[in-house]
This record gives sequence, structure tokens and C-alpha cells, in this order.
Amino acid sequence: MPWIIPEIDDNATHLGPIRNSELHRLGTIGRLNKVVVGSFRKDNLGPLMLYSEEKRVIEMDRNKCIEKCFSLAFKEGMIPDPLGPGLYFNYIFKNVSFEDKSMLDIGGGAGLFSFYAACMGVDEAICIEPEAAGSTPGLVKKIDNIKAGLENGDRVFLETNTLQDFNPQGKTFDIILLHNSINHLNEDACIKLKYDAESVTIYKDLFNKLNNLASPGALLIIADCSRYNIFPLLRIRNPFAPTIEWYKHQSPNFWINLLSGAGFSDPNVRWSIFNQRLRFLGKIPFVSGLVSYFRRSHFCLIMKKPL
Repeated sequence: MPWIIPEIDDNATHLGPIRNSELHRLGTIGRLNKVVVGSFRKDNLGPLMLYSEEKRVIEMDRNKCIEKCFSLAFKEGMIPDPLGPGLYFNYIFKNVSFEDKSMLDIGGGAGLFSFYAACMGVDEAICIEPEAAGSTPGLVKKIDNIKAGLENGDRVFLETNTLQDFNPQGKTFDIILLHNSINHLNEDACIKLKYDAESVTIYKDLFNKLNNLASPGALLIIADCSRYNIFPLLRIRNPFAPTIEWYKHQSPNFWINLLSGAGFSDPNVRWSIFNQRLRFLGKIPFVSGLVSYFRRSHFCLIMKKPL
């Protein structure tokens, strides 16, 4: 009998023949369930990889949800291009798993990152935005419109508090995001962190609260601009980020030192280049940081709470 045909799962999708040399590589990335290796010759093990139709449908649904999310955000005037944010969101959430997780989005504005996380499978995303309490006209309405128009929108909840006043009611979170908001936790204190002990104490207390809000093994994701950039050094307005007040920011290394004291570990820093043509440089840590220094000095820091 030249062929051995194993039993095939009716719910699986056929991916076609795979070379022997590729079997190990594909096996290591076969994260989808119901993987079946089959239909091979005894004398030439040419495997066929099959993966679950259920997983494929989930991925398609997530992509549709994200498209809808960006489309609604575009209609609400939150983003200039409904097709634009995808690469940036992939950069912020690189290697982050959302399924069956909870997320706390601190200073999340109109909740776009929270809604993205809902599309990606979080059980719950709480967006803390104190400005939604009244100082930003129409912000709550924008959030409500996206929530109503998105299938998973009911997983997103708005809290019009500061982090200092936020009461989690016993909840902890698997993902904590501060996107361009870490310096706004206490702006005056952030400005004086380099030389004022009281300001350092304020931020230590805030970071201890973050640790208490984090579940064991949680990811802390911080995206912001570093205070170090070629343009303010030369006393020239930065053409890529003309509104940034650089003195109100700190470097990722400064934040790592403070956060390490609050119990977070395993820091990983990536630099955003914000340029499609130069995007390949983002894969080279030193080079990406150098290029970013001549552009926006924008970084993404990920740390973990130990298990």
C-alpha cells in the first residue's frame, strides 16, 4: 500500500503539501488547534498540515471587527485614515495575547485601544479617561457611538476618573496600557522628577498602585516620547512633532528604574520610526533608536509583573 491516509477532521482546512524540511518549522508555529499531519508516503514523509476552520473564522471575525472599529473612529474624527492605524497598533501590541484577558487602558481618550482589544478577544477593557467627565466636548458621545456600532463594543467600559481615584473593586488586569499618558498621571511631578524627591515619591506611589492593579504575569505597556531629541537640543521646533513639550517627558530608562522599584521586571524597549520607507530599520534596536532621536523619539516599553 503506497499511501497511508489517516483520519481527517471534517472541520479542518487543507493547507496543501509541505516539504519535509519545513515540517519542524511549521510544527513549532502550529498554534492553532486540531492540527493534523497526514496523507504521506512511507518512503517520503511529505506531510500535509491542516488547521481548524474554527480558528480561521475567528481570525476573519477579528479582522472584520478591527476594520469596523477603525471605520467608526474615522467617522467620529478620531483618526485621519481608517486604513492607517493597523501597523501602529501591531507595533504597540507586538506579541501580546488578548484572548480571555482583561485590559486597563489608562488615559485612553475615546477608547480606541480598548475597542481594538475588544476586537482581539479581551473579556473586558476598562478605559480610564478623566477628561470624559466634561472638559472634552463630545468625547463620551464618540465612545458611545463606537460602542453601539461594534459587535464587541459591550466589552469596553469608561471610567471618568484619574488613576489616583480609580477604584478597581477588587479586579486586577492582565494588560495595563498607558499610551502617551504616563506624564499626564501628574504632569507637574513628571517635570520635576529629575531633581525633586517629593515628585519621585508621587510617581513611586502611582507605580505601586499599577502593581496592585496588575495580575501575576501581567504586561505593562507604556508608549510615550522620550525627553531626548535632536531638535530641542538645537532649540529648533521639531517638524515631526511640533506640539511636544519635551521637558514634560522622561526617557524609557528613567521609567524602567522607577518601575523596577515597584516590582515590574523584564523591560523591553522598542522605538517607533513613524515612516513606512524606514520601517525596516525598526527591527534593529540601536539603529531604530538613533533614527527616532532625529524624528519623534517615540518608544514603546513593555515590562512584566512576575508570576
